Amino acid sequence: MVHHWPLKKDALSYRHIFKLHRLIRENQYDVVHIHGGKDAWVAILSRFLGRGNYVVCSTRHDLNRKIHKDCFHKWFYKQLDASICVSRTVQTDFLRKNPFVDEKKAPLVYNGIDVSRFSFCNETRELVRKDLNLGKDELAMGIFSRICYQKGIHLAVEAFSMLRRKVEKSVQLYI
Repeated sequence: MVHHWPLKKDALSYRHIFKLHRLIRENQYDVVHIHGGKDAWVAILSRFLGRGNYVVCSTRHDLNRKIHKDCFHKWFYKQLDASICVSRTVQTDFLRKNPFVDEKKAPLVYNGIDVSRFSFCNETRELVRKDLNLGKDELAMGIFSRICYQKGIHLAVEAFSMLRRKVEKSVQLYI
C-alpha cells in the first residue's frame, strides 16, 4: 500500500512528526520513502522519537543540493537507511560531499527507461504524427518531465526558439 502525504509549511511541528508515526504504525508500513528536506526530518524524527522499526530512505536526484556537515546533519544522514542515487555521477558527488556516509547506504538505482525494450516501427510513428496533425516535413520536439526549473525546460524552450529561427521547416514543441 502506498500513502502519499504532502507536508505543509509547518512540516517540522511535533504534530506532523507524531501524526506520521501513528500513520505508519496503524498501516504497518515497512518503508518510508522521502525526497529530502523537511519531509526527511519528519520521517527520521518520527522513527527516532516513536521508536519505530521501519526503513527510511531518500532518493538523490541532483548534484546541486547543499550538504550540511555539522554534527546534527551527520547524525541525520547516519539515520537514513539508504540514500538511493539515480546516476553514477550523483552517487559519486553524494559520497564525496558526505564522507561520513557508508557507501553501502548510497546504492545506485537508475530510474531511466531502457528504450531498447521498445521498438517503434514506422507505422507507429506515422500514427503518432497523424494524431498530432504533423506533416511529413514538420519537426517535433518533446519534453516529458515535471515542469520545474531543475528539469531545464527553460533551456529547451530557448533551444527550440533558436532552432525555429534556423530551420525553414515547421517545428512543434510538446511539453
